[in-house]
Amino acid sequence: MDKLKIFILFFSISSCFLVQAEDQESTIEYNIGIIPPDRVFTKTYDIKEEVYSAVSMCECVEVDLIKEKGFSKVEIEFNPAEYKGLTIVEVKLLCKGNKVITLRLRAYVQAKQPAGQKNPYNQIPLKK
Repeated sequence: MDKLKIFILFFSISSCFLVQAEDQESTIEYNIGIIPPDRVFTKTYDIKEEVYSAVSMCECVEVDLIKEKGFSKVEIEFNPAEYKGLTIVEVKLLCKGNKVITLRLRAYVQAKQPAGQKNPYNQIPLKK
C-alpha cells in the first residue's frame, strides 16, 4: 500500500512539472512564401517579450537581436542556397522567466534553373 501512495505522489509531482514546462514554451510560425535559391531572405520580426538570447538551429540562418524595454526585435537572414522545395527552419529565443519561444519559418525554395532555361512559371500568359 505504501508503494502505491509513493507512486501516486511521484506521478502527481511529475505531472505538475510537465504542466509548468508546457507553459514555458510557445511557437510563432511565419510563412515566407516562394523564394529563389540564390537570394538571401532578410526580415525583422517584433517579439512582444524581452528576449535575452537567440540561437539558430541551422547554419543557414543568421540571427541578430535588438533588445528594447518590454519587447525585442529579431533580425533573420536565411540563405536558401542548399535547399529546394518546402523548407522549415527554426530559431530558439530565450525570454524573461526562462520562457522559450520557437520562431519557425516556412518557405518554398524554387529549384535552380539550368543556364539558358527560362522559368516556365514566368511564361504563363495572363487572361485579359
